[in-house]
Amino acid sequence: MSKARNLADLGDDFDGTDLTLSGGVYLGGTGAANKLDDYEEGTWTPSFSQGFSGITYGVQNGLYVKIGCLVYCDFYIYFSGTGTSAQIQVQGLPFNSTSGHSGYARGGGTSSYQNINNKTAQFYGTNNNSIFSLYEDGNVPMGTSSSLSNKYLIGTYIYKTDA
Repeated sequence: MSKARNLADLGDDFDGTDLTLSGGVYLGGTGAANKLDDYEEGTWTPSFSQGFSGITYGVQNGLYVKIGCLVYCDFYIYFSGTGTSAQIQVQGLPFNSTSGHSGYARGGGTSSYQNINNKTAQFYGTNNNSIFSLYEDGNVPMGTSSSLSNKYLIGTYIYKTDA
C-alpha cells in the first residue's frame, strides 16, 4: 500500500473511534485557513442585562458549540418581571464577540418561541462584548413597560469571536 506525503498509517487495530489530534486537522487543503484546531461544547447562563426590573427566573439554560471562531448558541429563559421600556438585552454569552470588522454585524439570530409580545424577535450584537439586543420587525428595538408573568424567550444566536 502506497502512502501519500503527510499521511500516517493508523494500522489494522484502529477501529475508527476516538482519534485524538493535538495539533488540529487540515480540511480541504494544507493552508492556515484550512486548519481546524478549536472545537468546544459547553453551557452558558443567559440573563437579561436590561429591559426588566424585579426579574425572577424559573429557567436559564444555554448550550453552545464553538468551531474555530464561530459560536452557535441555543438558549431558553423563563421569567417574570416588569418591563422598563428599555431595549431588551441578553447577557452571558460564553465568549466576547469579535473586535474586528468595524461596521459589520457581530452576530445574529432569531427567537424560536417567545411570548413577551406578538412579534418575532431578532437578535443583533455589537463588537467585543457578551451581550446581544432584541429587535422586532428587523430594526425596531424591542422593549416593554408591562408587568410580565411566566414569560419565555427561546432562541438561537450565532456570532464570531476572537477567543
